[in-house]
Amino acid sequence: MRTPAVHEFVIVMSGLFGLVIGSFLSVVTSRVPRGESIVRPNSHCPKCGNEIQPYDNIPLLSYAVLGGRCRSCSVHIPLRYPLLEATTSGCFAVIAWRVASPWVIPPFCVLAAGLIAVSVIDIDHMRVPSPVLFVTAALAAPLLLLASVETQTIGHLLYGLFAGVAGFALLFGIRQAHPEGLGFGDVKLVALTSFCLGWLDPRGAGLAIAGVALLLGVALACAFSVVRVARGAATLKARLPFAPFLSAGALVAVCIGPTVVKIWIG
Repeated sequence: MRTPAVHEFVIVMSGLFGLVIGSFLSVVTSRVPRGESIVRPNSHCPKCGNEIQPYDNIPLLSYAVLGGRCRSCSVHIPLRYPLLEATTSGCFAVIAWRVASPWVIPPFCVLAAGLIAVSVIDIDHMRVPSPVLFVTAALAAPLLLLASVETQTIGHLLYGLFAGVAGFALLFGIRQAHPEGLGFGDVKLVALTSFCLGWLDPRGAGLAIAGVALLLGVALACAFSVVRVARGAATLKARLPFAPFLSAGALVAVCIGPTVVKIWIG
């Protein structure tokens, strides 16, 4: 059992670590769609090409000190970078606040990082890159196994696998019926989130938590579409990046899904 002081410390440290990961996600979301390495070359200004020094690469702080501009050529640095860092930090802190055990924090922070990355890429390029999903799954799965061992909930992995298969089958069936409205990347994304969310519930109701995430994602996408149509910004047939809404639904479900299901099924 964590004391309040320890719990607050874990939340703060998770948020700070999220800033670092958010900075890394800026590289991922910029380079992966172009097929470039996320390791080399080091971060550099896209205009002047000068390498960004470590003291100019401190999340949030460097952006504020430099006034949102490159030190070498003064070109404006897009606001999306500090927003990505702040968003990742906030998600990590909220996950640390909501989950029951410190062993559960790492796998769901990994999931959050992967979801944020694919969401940004989907918004920019209308596609969900499989490499990001595969790396997220490859990191989250062993961390969930470790969490299961340490919390003596090894059976949760079976719940997760069942939810993952069910989520994949459902979305795959929908895609087969309406291939123009759903990408295969979205199918794999739901399978990943369903697997992780399926692990959460101690009574084997993880499938219901995964269902909460999917329903939230669909509801958010529908609401956004209705607003766009009402404002005359798009038609009902306009393409829409689905990953951000699925990801938002999944992250909300991580925090409140077990509570919702407990009320739902008593």
